[in-house]
Amino acid sequence: MIEICRQVKDSLKASLENAELNLKKTQSDADRESRRAQRLQDEMLGIKEFSDNRELELQQMAFELEQVKGESEQLRLLIRDNSINMERYVFGGVTALGAMFGRDFDV
Repeated sequence: MIEICRQVKDSLKASLENAELNLKKTQSDADRESRRAQRLQDEMLGIKEFSDNRELELQQMAFELEQVKGESEQLRLLIRDNSINMERYVFGGVTALGAMFGRDFDV
């Protein structure tokens, strides 16, 4: 009977030691997974920050593009106006020459 009690005691002691080892391993695994999850979360925050920065840059570029379009349109109108004025000056000069020489020049 004492021998059976010792065997049960040894068996329970081995089971307890095994359970303690499993608990330590489980805690270690949980700690490792927690650190991994934190790293992933940090990476995701970094990616989000990078993405947000790129979005702001794209918005700024779109704004600048609209400004350039406006400036381009202003330049196009200025060139058109200058071209019209140039035609008027040339036509006026040719007309004045024609008047001076008493002739009509085709322009």
